[in-house]
Amino acid sequence: MVLKMSINLCYNGWPMNGPMRLPVLTAPLSRQGIICSQECKARCCQYIIVKIPAPRTKADHEEIRWWVAHEGVSVHIAQRKWYLQIFTRCHYLTVDNLCAAYEKRPDVCRDYDPSDCEYTGELDIEREFHTMEDYDRYLEEKRRRRLTSRRNSRRRNGVGRRSRRRTAMPS
Repeated sequence: MVLKMSINLCYNGWPMNGPMRLPVLTAPLSRQGIICSQECKARCCQYIIVKIPAPRTKADHEEIRWWVAHEGVSVHIAQRKWYLQIFTRCHYLTVDNLCAAYEKRPDVCRDYDPSDCEYTGELDIEREFHTMEDYDRYLEEKRRRRLTSRRNSRRRNGVGRRSRRRTAMPS
C-alpha cells in the first residue's frame, strides 16, 4: 500500500501556528506499519506515560488522587514501578493512524520497539487507577493488608496475648 497525501494539522479545530502542510509516508507500509496503523490503531501515539516515584507520604497519595480526578489521566503499577499516563493524541498522528512527521519524529518514537507494544505484547500492569474511587479502594485494601499482617506478626511473637497461666488462689 502506497500512501501519498498531505494534511493540515490542527488541534481542536484551531490551526497550529497557522496552516501547515506536511508530507505523509510515501513508501509501502511494512507488516509492522500495517499492524500499527490498521490493527492496533497506533495506541502508543494516543497517550504519554511517565515513570513516577512510588507514593510514600499522605501528600504523595493526595497528589495521585488529584491526578486521577482529571479526565484522560490514569496511574498504574507495573513490575512494582509507578507510572502516570495521560491520554492525549499526538498532533502528528493522521486520521489513518500514520505519522505525519515520520522522518523527523522524536527519538522516543524512533527507539520504540514494536515488539513491546501493548497490542502485540503482554502488559505487566498490576493495578490501574482511573478515578479517585479506584485509588481509594486500593489504599483501603493496602491498609487492611497492613493491619492483618501486624496482627499476624503479633500473634506469632506472642505480643498481645493474655497469660494463660493460672495462679493458685490464696486460701
